[in-house]
Amino acid sequence: MPTNWSFPGLTQLWADFVAAIKGRDESIAKMDFTGDSNLPNGVIRWNVSADRFEKWSTSGFVWVPLSSLYAINVDKVDGLDSSAFAPAAHQTAGGTVHADANQATAGFMSVVDKVKLDNATHAVVGTYLMQRDAGGRAKVSPPIAADDLARKDTVDTHDANIGAHGSTSTPTADRIMRRDGAARAKVGVPAAGDDIARLDTVTNHAAGLGHPAHSHLTSGDGGVLADGVSRQRLGMFVNSIDQVERQFIDLVQGTNITVQRFLTSFTATYVISATGVPSVSVGQGELKTTFGDVASSPNVSVGLPGGRFGFWVTDVSNVARYKRVEIDLGGGKGPGALYTLSGSSNMETVRQTYVQASPPYDLGDGEVQLFVFVLVERDTGRVAGVYAAPEAPWHYGGPTNVKADFVREGKPMRRMKPVEAEVFPDSPEAIDDYLKRLQSEKVEEIEVTQEMKNRDMAVIQQPFSGFNKGRYKVVMLDPVDPLMERLALLHHGNTAVSVVSLLQQGYLKIGNEPLARKGPPGIDIVSVRL
Repeated sequence: MPTNWSFPGLTQLWADFVAAIKGRDESIAKMDFTGDSNLPNGVIRWNVSADRFEKWSTSGFVWVPLSSLYAINVDKVDGLDSSAFAPAAHQTAGGTVHADANQATAGFMSVVDKVKLDNATHAVVGTYLMQRDAGGRAKVSPPIAADDLARKDTVDTHDANIGAHGSTSTPTADRIMRRDGAARAKVGVPAAGDDIARLDTVTNHAAGLGHPAHSHLTSGDGGVLADGVSRQRLGMFVNSIDQVERQFIDLVQGTNITVQRFLTSFTATYVISATGVPSVSVGQGELKTTFGDVASSPNVSVGLPGGRFGFWVTDVSNVARYKRVEIDLGGGKGPGALYTLSGSSNMETVRQTYVQASPPYDLGDGEVQLFVFVLVERDTGRVAGVYAAPEAPWHYGGPTNVKADFVREGKPMRRMKPVEAEVFPDSPEAIDDYLKRLQSEKVEEIEVTQEMKNRDMAVIQQPFSGFNKGRYKVVMLDPVDPLMERLALLHHGNTAVSVVSLLQQGYLKIGNEPLARKGPPGIDIVSVRL
């Protein structure tokens, strides 16, 4: 209750005396003198609204702060030592604890630096820091010095200048090459093997026997194509142009080849040996070739692996005896050239080198490095014929062209028109429509896929023909067996030992039970072991 600090007086009643003393005690206990009067000078109170101590001044009859700063020694605040808190000097500008930061010492940001940071902009303003706008762009003045930042208009102007950096379409040394108005450009005459070829280079190449020569023979001239020409220099197979299908080659190990052709006319294609070809032409070393070995018993035919890419066969039986080989050209109706042995009672082997066009191959169980088909006598297990080559008989012997024209990102590609995939028509109207579409359709680039490579597998399941199916059976050795990888190395090594000889001499054992492998329909795929 409000208390008059001039009381109690000597003339007051005892009850008033006690009330005055009680009022003083309450004000002192609460440090709240609100409503009290006649306070003595220097009375101290706690100002709840200002959160501070104040004292009463009788000179002005007002409450004034007891002190502007209280020195309180605190060892811990909220469980933390006082050393964990920053000194008061940190809160003042220019304090001694943290000065402005510099390149050597950490500190506070200066006013100058803060202004620079706040003024950063994407607009063209000198001495201001550059900042990207919302689109991630920033602007600069047009460049003058060589090391100034380039602007878009600078690059656009440079790009529109077709003569930039002294570029030219003429064959000028140490100048950047650019296309002329017709999109052509010229280079000097090539000298090194990796120089750019010119039109005249290619023209001279074509004129310099770079393409196969053609010889047209008829039965009237005796049909002798190349009597006495060595087998190493004889070129591509004779191609039938009238669907008469047989020619004969007399092979005697270690001697030359005589080719005889009967009945009617045909076209023979051959090439000149590398020593007789001008230096601008493709030599033997530039061709990507491989080979396949085929072995046949008398009167059993086996397809040659090279198809339209194959060269003449050579005798690799290593037995100096006479034998006659019959080559059946197929007349466009069969799997290509067939090899049939006559004039010998033994199984004889010939080798065909051919241009390789389409590896790798996969029938669905993994990459195949060597295809081996074996003609086996059912009762005895005797090997009567062998086909061993990196390509299966359907790859180059079937109607589907699996040759890749180029490679893009590791994928073999072909250029063709969609109409080329159709069966050629057999009526004048349909032929006319076919030719018109062939002329108008655009060339498409398609990938030579595994499906395309194996498209003819159901057409040519295996290479043998002309055998007694009741007596003989064709099997295919497991193409993804680990042993086949080693046999492929043996095959490509071109050694005296071949897959054919290993089978013929019984070193390779053939399984009896069909395996669960993907392959040609109707052909058992069996295991193989040494």
